[in-house]
Amino acid sequence: MADNHAQGASDSHPSSEPNLSADDAEHPGTGATSVEDQQAPQGEKAPSSKAKTLLTARPPDPAGDGPLSFQNMDASVRSQAPVEAMESLKACRDHSAPKGNGFDHQNKPWDDVNDSGSLDKCLVAERLIGFSELELVDISSKTAIAKSRIAALETKIASDKSRMRDLVSQISFANTMMAAWKSELASTESRVAALEPQIAKIKYSIVLAEASASGPEPTIPRHMK
Repeated sequence: MADNHAQGASDSHPSSEPNLSADDAEHPGTGATSVEDQQAPQGEKAPSSKAKTLLTARPPDPAGDGPLSFQNMDASVRSQAPVEAMESLKACRDHSAPKGNGFDHQNKPWDDVNDSGSLDKCLVAERLIGFSELELVDISSKTAIAKSRIAALETKIASDKSRMRDLVSQISFANTMMAAWKSELASTESRVAALEPQIAKIKYSIVLAEASASGPEPTIPRHMK
């Protein structure tokens, strides 16, 4: 299987064919893994800015021990649309597939530079798709957190509404009690008003009794007659 992959890599990426553009100069046998390593010897043309951009997109650890961060990629590479990257990857695989079998780029090193000094376009496309998938996972995670917070807020709102209904019920009960007390107070005031004439007559009788006991009939105040 490894031999087949190696053969597929050899067939699909000939050393004489650049993978980026006509501006990318050939650098036979350099196998460089960084922009600094891509400094052209005397008499040779240095890689184009596009080639340097793609080369700087590689992770600092070619062995793959450390994961490549989306933020570590060059901004111009990050800005490529995922759809464009997917189409680029499909075109690369269709072009390089040996006998209809998919070409395995996963086992190739991150510093897969061909003899022309150009980074493997298929590998770049796969990276962009991988980063898009990571972003999708991140977005899904943030969406789940947002949904959880929304659910918590809805629960709190429902609880507040329940408490509000309880308060409304208590206020309604207090209003009913207040109305009953006002009615009772009005009834008491009415009874007191009805008793006032009787109280006045009793006071008048007491005054007459005191007057007859002490001598001549006293003068009765007009308001007590």
